[in-house]
Amino acid sequence: MIKKLSSGKVREIYEIDGDKLLLVVSDRISAFDYILPTLVPNKGKILNQISKFWFDFVQDIVPNHIISVNSKDFPEEFQTSEFQRTFYACKKTKNASC
Repeated sequence: MIKKLSSGKVREIYEIDGDKLLLVVSDRISAFDYILPTLVPNKGKILNQISKFWFDFVQDIVPNHIISVNSKDFPEEFQTSEFQRTFYACKKTKNASC
């Protein structure tokens, strides 16, 4: 079951199966806590891939919360070209979201 938890300035957060979070990085841009009206094409994909690179790079040193960035591991409604490479699933914790 998927439940939308929040919509932030540049990310959407969904709960999956009660114990995982799905973070979708958008093409929105904000400055000084104001969401600008113009999107930046592919910004979400680029930011997500930069994050993936660094989480993979340091995973032997520092454990992290990433479960998957592969769209085949996600619910069907997120397996569209709109969401491709813009999201990742992470472990849900008691004290903080990822």
